[in-house]
Amino acid sequence: MTKRKKILISLFRFPYPASDGTRNKILKSVIEGLATDFDLEFFIVSTEKIEPKNVEYFKNKYGKIHLFKHSKFEMVLRAFCALFSKLPIQARVYIYEDAKKWLRKNINSFDALYVHEIRLTEYLTDINFDKNKIVIDLNDAISLNYSSSLVNIGYFKKLFYSFEFKRVRDYEEKIVNSFKHFVTVSEYDRNYLLKFNKNNSLIHFVCIRLGFAVSENFYREKASDHNIYFIGNLNYEPNRDCIYFLLQQILPEAKKIIPDLSLYIIGGGNIPKKFFSLPGVIFTGFVNDPLPVIEKCSALIAPIRFNGGVPSKILESMSYGIPVVTSKEAVNGIVDLKNHENIILCNITDVHAWCLSLKEILFNSELRNKIGVNAKVFINENYSIYKSQQEFRNLFHEIILRKEPFSS
Repeated sequence: MTKRKKILISLFRFPYPASDGTRNKILKSVIEGLATDFDLEFFIVSTEKIEPKNVEYFKNKYGKIHLFKHSKFEMVLRAFCALFSKLPIQARVYIYEDAKKWLRKNINSFDALYVHEIRLTEYLTDINFDKNKIVIDLNDAISLNYSSSLVNIGYFKKLFYSFEFKRVRDYEEKIVNSFKHFVTVSEYDRNYLLKFNKNNSLIHFVCIRLGFAVSENFYREKASDHNIYFIGNLNYEPNRDCIYFLLQQILPEAKKIIPDLSLYIIGGGNIPKKFFSLPGVIFTGFVNDPLPVIEKCSALIAPIRFNGGVPSKILESMSYGIPVVTSKEAVNGIVDLKNHENIILCNITDVHAWCLSLKEILFNSELRNKIGVNAKVFINENYSIYKSQQEFRNLFHEIILRKEPFSS
C-alpha cells in the first residue's frame, strides 16, 4: 500500500467552527478537499480565543495541530513596532520566534506546504525547503482592497490605509516574485497580482473559486415577504462600512416605501448602540447556525462599497436559492452574473434605486422565485464545492509529483 503524502497547512486563524467566509473556504474547500488524499498537519499562529473542545474535535477529525497562541497585547505591540519596519503590519504581527523555531526544525518532514495569505509568508524567507512544494493561497489582493476603500472611509482610517497600502503592495510584489505556486479566489484578483511578476519568472498562478453545495432541502415556509438580512463579521471594514451605509441611508428611505420592512443583521462586531434602537432592525449577534434566521427572510441585501476577492455571503445565499440584492462593486470577482436573471445589481450611490430594487424583489414573488432558481443553477455550474475541492487535490498531486517548475 502506497504511503500517503503529508501536507502542512499554515494558518493565522483557527478554522473551526467556520464562522466566516474565509474559514468556511479553508475548512470546506482546502482541508476537507485535501484530507481525502493526503495526511494533514496544521501550523497555526493565532491571537484568538480558541475553545479547547473545538481544538480537540478538529484534531480528532483532521489531524495533528501545532498551535502557537499569543496574546492580543503582543499583537498590538508588534503592530506598533511594524510602523518602523519595512514589512507591512499584515506580515509582521504574526511572526513569533517559537513558531519560527518549530517550523525550521520540522518543515522537511512534509511533502508540501499550504500557506494562507501573506500574513505567514515571512516565515518562509529563510527556511530550507523546496519552493516548488509551497502553495501560497493569497485568497484575494489585500492592496486592491485597500485602494478601493479609500474613497469611502473616514480620515484616520484613510491615513492608515494610505500608509499601509504601499507596503502591502510592495510586499505582494515581493512574494509573487519569490515563490512558484499561487492561488486566488477570482480571476479579477489573479490578474491584478500577476502584474507584479515583473521578472517574468516561471510561476503557476491559478484561480480556485469558492465552493458551495447547493441546498435542495432549504425551506422558507416561515419567510416573510418583508424580511431581509445581512450576514458577516461586522468588525471587517467592508462589512462595517456596508452596515453604516445600509442603516443610515438606505433603510430610512426603504421604510417609506415598505413600512413593515424588517432587517436581520447576523454577525458579531462592535456596532454603535444607536443602531440597536432603529425600528425594524434585529441584531442577532454571532450565531453558530444562522439558517433559522435566514429561513425567515426573502432576500439578502449587501450594499458593499468596496471589497477584495469574492464576498462568500453572496454566493452562499445564492446556493440556498435566496435572491441577492447587491452592488456592482461587490461582485467584481464573480463572473457571468446576469442582472435580474440570477441576481439584482444596484448602483451603489443611488439610494432610490436600492429602495426600488427591494420593493421589486419583495413584492414580485414570480421574479423572486425565478432569481432564486437561477441562482442555484449558477452556483452548481460555477462555484461547486466538489469542483473546488478537486482543484485543490489536483494542484497538490501535481506539485508533489513534479520535479521541475510549472511554466506560466
